[in-house]
Amino acid sequence: MNKDRSYKYFMVALNEWLSQKGNNRSTLAEKCDCTRGHITQQLNKKSGMAANFDTQLKIAKACGYDYFEFLKLGKFILDPTPSQDQSIIVKAQTPKVQEFLEENTTNYRSVPLYESGRLAAWSNGAAFDQYEEATSQVIVYLPELAHPANHKLIAAKVGGDSMEPLIPEGSIVIIDRDDREFADDKIFALALDEGGVTTIAVKTVRKFEKVKRFALWSENRAYPPKLVVESDWLRLCVGRVIWMWRSFEKIK
Repeated sequence: MNKDRSYKYFMVALNEWLSQKGNNRSTLAEKCDCTRGHITQQLNKKSGMAANFDTQLKIAKACGYDYFEFLKLGKFILDPTPSQDQSIIVKAQTPKVQEFLEENTTNYRSVPLYESGRLAAWSNGAAFDQYEEATSQVIVYLPELAHPANHKLIAAKVGGDSMEPLIPEGSIVIIDRDDREFADDKIFALALDEGGVTTIAVKTVRKFEKVKRFALWSENRAYPPKLVVESDWLRLCVGRVIWMWRSFEKIK
């Protein structure tokens, strides 16, 4: 791995660790058995004058990580969406149909599907856990999305019936990770804490009183609105829900 790039990942992961509650330069210095000034000196160094490998190993270990897992964490924070292979190979029964498909593959895109619903929380928001691999790929027709094709997209399976009948349980939704600007009365994927585990929730969001408060509405009126107090919308928002795939068998 390029030295400058690896050090960039190292510093991103370190700053993420320092941003967590209870972590600071003094606690890190204590864990590394060095002075706070030494840690500050390392943080102020540029990639060309980076902390040596042994020092990076010691700091990563003090943060509770293997060195390469620490780099992986930094890389993930910079780009939480896995690389997506947008090429689609489809075999047709006749040469004419095959030619048509090959000419139109640019109209389709594969989007990674995550089914656990579990998220990892970072200082700038939330995303699917870095260690979770996509269970499948959802193939979508790009003109249907009406969103820029180069946006970071993820697909998730909706659990529960709180958004029925609009979004039946088990439906697959596509979330635009690059569309996180607040829009009143629109459907978003949100990072909510459920029993100590951060999970994805699909809700209609309304502003409640001041910007620090958001009312989360369910389509199913058996579920009352939920009030969330959050000063940073980007911490709450995973992305806007832009597409849904559902079976007619589930529509009553």
